[in-house]
Amino acid sequence: MRTPCEVVIRHFIPAIRARIAQILIEENGWRQVEVAKALKITQAAVSKYKRILSRESSLKGLIDEIAREMSELIMRNELSATDFIYKICSMCIYLRGNRELCALHKDILPSLIEEKCDICLTKFKIERPIVDERSEVINSIKRAVERIIRTKGYSRLIPEVRTNIVMAIKGAKERKDVAAIPGRITVVKGSVFVPFGPEFGASKHMAEVLLEVMKKGRFRAATCIKYDKLISKALSRCGFKTGYVKHKERGNLVLDLRKSLEKWREVPEVVIDLGGPGVEPVVYIFGENAEEVVDKSIRILNVIQEL
Repeated sequence: MRTPCEVVIRHFIPAIRARIAQILIEENGWRQVEVAKALKITQAAVSKYKRILSRESSLKGLIDEIAREMSELIMRNELSATDFIYKICSMCIYLRGNRELCALHKDILPSLIEEKCDICLTKFKIERPIVDERSEVINSIKRAVERIIRTKGYSRLIPEVRTNIVMAIKGAKERKDVAAIPGRITVVKGSVFVPFGPEFGASKHMAEVLLEVMKKGRFRAATCIKYDKLISKALSRCGFKTGYVKHKERGNLVLDLRKSLEKWREVPEVVIDLGGPGVEPVVYIFGENAEEVVDKSIRILNVIQEL
């Protein structure tokens, strides 16, 4: 069986690359090796552009439009690999939703006409809300990270065990439903350093803490900061609802947190892990999204700077 993805890979993407190659070579004097480097493909693949473009396609006008836009960006050295993927995937979704790709697919596999196939339309309608929610979680963490980086002196809050920002989709049950920064957020030469962009399933400890909290409360995001006397004073001045977790022995914070949650009527905005043997004291901050928890931590920092 031949899926619509195969149609995109075999017909749509090669045609766009070929048209870009034609524009760069025939209209702008580029050499094949230069085009190959720009598109991150082999020179042999570039050399086939005329043969690829000789094929009839119902998407010719659209392909030309996309290729011209990308060619302009390539000539200005403004098209990254991520940009290329984003544009192609966005166009693929558009084509599926508007049936242009369906027509090409049915030409290749006529039995789809008899079966009245509408999988792309119905499936995308079902899956789109899920994709949108996960995308919003990732974007919320990205915006939160930008706020941290812009905040002077934020490194003052980062504990020795480093920190992270985690956010979950609604109804999350597993770590794969929680996004975070791979490798955590740390301090390098006195400045906050974020090694990678957020990904789902990137956190173990913080994700488990958040999932435990989500069983009882409305919060879907968390971060953690260090705990010391100044931060304790700042927390009092900020007026956050606060809970405490104490370790009687070196153990699992999630288990100790679970016991505390059973006693609390509601989940506090701030949970102070008082630490224990071999465990650094830290402050867990909870909120409904990543920006909210970071904003709370910045409020704490602002109070510290006034003390």
